[in-house]
Amino acid sequence: MATKNQLKMLDIMFDKDDFTGTSSDSQRWSRCGFLPDLYLHELICINAIDPECDHNPTREYHSPDKPRVSNANVIKHRSFLLEFDNGSISEQIRLMEETYRIPYSAAIFSGGKSVHFLISLEEPISKVKYEAIAKSMLPSPRELERRKIQGLWLGVQEADTACKNACRSIRMPDVRRAATGKMQEILYIGQRIQLVNLLESIEIIPEPVYTTGEFRPSDEWIQKKVNDKLAELKATQKGGRHLMMTEVVWFIKKCDIDIDTCFSLVRANTDLPTHEIQNTIRATY
Repeated sequence: MATKNQLKMLDIMFDKDDFTGTSSDSQRWSRCGFLPDLYLHELICINAIDPECDHNPTREYHSPDKPRVSNANVIKHRSFLLEFDNGSISEQIRLMEETYRIPYSAAIFSGGKSVHFLISLEEPISKVKYEAIAKSMLPSPRELERRKIQGLWLGVQEADTACKNACRSIRMPDVRRAATGKMQEILYIGQRIQLVNLLESIEIIPEPVYTTGEFRPSDEWIQKKVNDKLAELKATQKGGRHLMMTEVVWFIKKCDIDIDTCFSLVRANTDLPTHEIQNTIRATY
């Protein structure tokens, strides 16, 4: 039977008759269904998904008429998840409440080392607005570097950037985590958050559009860094070129530059055989 905390969590995250998916540490998404019959699983998708079809079946075992937990299948963009993996529980709570002052609907101890902070809005928002908020709070390494240089808001730096996905899963309270044997516990449970209150605590930072195969004007800062590395590669003597190429490819990947652009840049700055460049890039990416 569902506990009060579990029912309260589901009530905050979802509307009546919403459909979502659940799973556990030992098994990927194991069940999809209507609420509230999903409360016993360790993990639950934070947003409602389409109960009738898969909007983007990309694998042989996917079926167009079988529901699946995926970003493409989220139909109500209401909830966000912020997760910190470092620091004590009190330090993680302090980050949310004092450092970032971001309002949240619930906080759940994961049964491991982290706290899951749930932000559920009063009303669902568009996918475009949801992604803008998520990416502003959780920038990629490349985007974070751009913001540092341009003096922009850096987002919630200590949080797991993978949590920006709308289909991310959160730990359900009052369930024992199989991997650790510890209970996943409610630390705080409140109510849904008004969008205006969330927007008062963060800044929406538009991301520049990166084009495959070439740098854009907004990429000038990173173009200089990459060109410096490429110049080092070009000047490297034969004996150390393979090692230097690996370092350059790793650096380019770290800057979130796509694989095709990486190949074009490296090939233009070394006379190493094409197949060696390709092998190094494949191994790195």
